Amino acid sequence: MATLVTILSTHLIETETRTNLNNNFTALNNELATMLPKAGGTMSGAINMNNNAITNIPAGTITTATINDLAVTTAKIADSNVTTVKIANNNVTTAKLEYKEYVALASQAATSAPAVTVVKNTLSGTPTPTRSNTGTYIFTLTDEFVADKTTVHITNGAIAGIFLGVRTTVHDFTIYTFDAAGTLADSLMVGATIIVRVYP
Repeated sequence: MATLVTILSTHLIETETRTNLNNNFTALNNELATMLPKAGGTMSGAINMNNNAITNIPAGTITTATINDLAVTTAKIADSNVTTVKIANNNVTTAKLEYKEYVALASQAATSAPAVTVVKNTLSGTPTPTRSNTGTYIFTLTDEFVADKTTVHITNGAIAGIFLGVRTTVHDFTIYTFDAAGTLADSLMVGATIIVRVYP
């Protein structure tokens, strides 16, 4: 036969157990409320990836505004180890860049065509240099140099002179070299830098 003490003790134990369960459920609900649902939601604080990668980002969703919002700096890009292979794997094409560019170092002697060392080239091919006349050199690449969207720059190399670069046709651009008297002359380009940009 249960005594009053036994009944009261059992009731107190049950009450304490329910209280503990309620407290545990309350704490669990509070913790769940701070978590981001798997289906998506809005973050209220910073995310520390702890050197883990973010994968399966939809193509074409990163814009200049997004980059600015994320405060992406050159240092951060370097830290993220962005390589040519990774760029290729993420389908970044020349068409998606701001412009196509050809950068080369050029030297020319006597009546020879300019000798060129290509530093960078994102054009559809490599322009072919020829000497068409005294101090006049044409760089040819078919259907590449769009009107009103092509710029040509050339800087002096080791020899003083006046250098001029112009887009001639859709197929070529021309470099002119003048001596100090303003006369077209050969053998003035020695390590001159040529920069051609074709904008979309």
